[in-house]
Amino acid sequence: MENDIYPKVHVIVLNWNNKELTEQCLLSIQRIDYPNYEILIVDNNSSDGSVELFKNNFPDVKLLCLDKNLKYAGGNNAAIDYLSFNDDDFFLFLNNDTLVSRDFLHHLIDPFLNDSDCIISVPKILFSKESNAPAFTNPSSCSLLIFFGSTLLIKLSNDLNGPLISLSLTI
Repeated sequence: MENDIYPKVHVIVLNWNNKELTEQCLLSIQRIDYPNYEILIVDNNSSDGSVELFKNNFPDVKLLCLDKNLKYAGGNNAAIDYLSFNDDDFFLFLNNDTLVSRDFLHHLIDPFLNDSDCIISVPKILFSKESNAPAFTNPSSCSLLIFFGSTLLIKLSNDLNGPLISLSLTI
């Protein structure tokens, strides 16, 4: 299929002195099968050789090097200011300690394509049993928040075969 039927997704990953974890994250992102995305690494003024590693090993990844550590919110805001995007583009703010499956972007974007009232899509996150291992995003079981006027419909699924919980709140 052509990219014009897939909305563009800007994948934003922050890094600060953690090149090994960020490298694992980037390698998993590069394996995804969604055809229309770009990756932006925002480096929060690392001093561990991160920037050199990204430049040498990931030439197709955009790199924004900040002059100081703007932390999480500031780094993500800098990314939005830096990127060129259209009104129908999507943003994915991905923590650098995350590994993703090949098809996870399809699962995150499909709710928007199938429901014009959808405003946010969130994956189920599985945590590794190893204390220093990255989290893994499971696309097949997503949490989804959808606004219908002043009513928020929350659908949660706790695993691939588990029950679906739906709540409706008027706000």
